[in-house]
Amino acid sequence: MNKPREQHALDAYIKFLQNKGATVTNLQKRNQFLQKLIPKLDRIECNGDAYRLAVETFERDIERKEWLFFLSVVREYYSFWVEDIKTIVGMSSDPTFDLEPVVMELLQGPLKALWQKLDQEKFTTVESWSIKAYTHGLKQHGASQSLIDTRVKLVKLVVVQIRTAPEPTNKQYRLSVDSIMFFFQSRETRELFLSVVREFYHFWIGDPDAADHLLVGYASDAA
Repeated sequence: MNKPREQHALDAYIKFLQNKGATVTNLQKRNQFLQKLIPKLDRIECNGDAYRLAVETFERDIERKEWLFFLSVVREYYSFWVEDIKTIVGMSSDPTFDLEPVVMELLQGPLKALWQKLDQEKFTTVESWSIKAYTHGLKQHGASQSLIDTRVKLVKLVVVQIRTAPEPTNKQYRLSVDSIMFFFQSRETRELFLSVVREFYHFWIGDPDAADHLLVGYASDAA
């Protein structure tokens, strides 16, 4: 009897990790996450949207300290589940592939408290430059002040989180975004947050054409 897609993908993923040098403990931890996910993948469509919904059904049970490792595991496994050979080959040849859980000092406390604290937060000249440039870009694109205030606060969360990184790299930006995603439970808020950090990234790296990556129609955005 042929193995179901989920088990076939898990076997291939485990073999990939073993070839990368994963320890027994590391494999067990990853397997624990996936054993919760696999039953939810049965009979669903093999695409990103369906997979994301399956992950969301149990992700709130993941402890804060395990969040980043959990996200890396379910993202990696997805490539095996959809049989994305190109991505798998890329991971196999990537010398920087991380086997161990990511270590990052995560922002603590309820989101409401963190949100209110941002009004008193002090930012360095470099940090302020990217935030102000993003603010200016939004104004130039016709965003309302309330919309600007919301988006700027969201990027400030990322800026504050990335301060804990050894150095501000592209990877650390992504990890900071991932860590903050933990706070948002609704899909609408997550989608808003992701659209904001994708825009802000170009300002954060100092892209002279950053404004070209802003959305249009802000005036009618209900965010």
